[in-house]
Amino acid sequence: MQLPYLLGHLHHYGRQINITLSTDTEVMTSALMQEHMLLTCLGQKLVRLTLTEHYEDPMLSTVDMDCLSGMSRLQHLKIESKVRGKVWSTQGLLSSLDCLKSFTFLGEGTLGGPLLPALAVLPNLTTLRLSNIPGGRVETCSTHFTALTSFVVVDFVETESPHNLHITFGQPLSSLCKLALTACHITSMPVSLQLVSSLTRVKFETCSFTHVDWLHQALEGVTQVTSLTLRNSCDDGVPDSVFQMVGLQKLKLPYSGLTDIPAQIVQLSNLTRLDLSDNDMSCVPQALEQMIHLRKIDLMANAKSFQLNRPLTFFSTFHNLQDIFMSTSDQPWNGLSMFYLGQLDAVLLEAFKHRSPTDRPRCDYGSFYGWPLS
Repeated sequence: MQLPYLLGHLHHYGRQINITLSTDTEVMTSALMQEHMLLTCLGQKLVRLTLTEHYEDPMLSTVDMDCLSGMSRLQHLKIESKVRGKVWSTQGLLSSLDCLKSFTFLGEGTLGGPLLPALAVLPNLTTLRLSNIPGGRVETCSTHFTALTSFVVVDFVETESPHNLHITFGQPLSSLCKLALTACHITSMPVSLQLVSSLTRVKFETCSFTHVDWLHQALEGVTQVTSLTLRNSCDDGVPDSVFQMVGLQKLKLPYSGLTDIPAQIVQLSNLTRLDLSDNDMSCVPQALEQMIHLRKIDLMANAKSFQLNRPLTFFSTFHNLQDIFMSTSDQPWNGLSMFYLGQLDAVLLEAFKHRSPTDRPRCDYGSFYGWPLS
């Protein structure tokens, strides 16, 4: 085994150790972990460990993660299990990893045991990224996740049904900056994200909710969030509370079934990026005309009937404009739309002639690209 040889070499020079293994997990859970000297060396020196499992080991259906509990200097732990059904279990001993800053578990494997309670008490854990939640419950209180800045549930593989997730956010969670949930069915009562004062980035992708007002109540009164993504998570329409989040700088609402946007969106005076792609709009929303602070606008892949029904010369007053993207789903532009697109490009070229060619707005009209603004 070459790994112990390398560990001895590094130990002599007092080096910190980063290990990335792309092999069967028995390497880390049997022979290596059973050697006291090697375990002591790893415990003193190992700061980053990445395990990637590609092939199924018929002799090892369950991996005991508690074998890592002696890694007292470990700061970053990432596990990528590509074997469906493999169980990665803990009895809670990971709570001894006081130096751990990030924990990532991705793949088709399954987490078992009281993982989140063990991680919740770690004083330095800032990043938690999981492809499934053991028991489907996330509960916090004043002593849980005190340093956590990023909590992400990712859709690593295609699943037949969403993860059932029950969330209870207590206080303080004073450090949480990013909350991103993908392919989750949220069963809890609504939590007020207004109370998470440091939260700036929120994303719900392909999520559903037992309580139909969950999103509206969660986002109501929120002013500290600067980036919000609701992708395929608004079966009952985009909540009105979204258009009152005056701190937003980036708003992404793809696959939200929108046929228009409400007039109150003009209240979002800090908004610079707006993504309304893959919706059901048939024309450019009227409310956009007053949003002169926008820099990037995405209207790609809207309704089959999407065409231009009026001049778009108002975009020339968007003094910080960088990108305009818009297209129909699968139909070509009609003659009137092409006329307005030509007019728009001419107006933009005139309005932004003081910029260098590389700094002028980019215009992408799907199957038809606008005339280069140079």
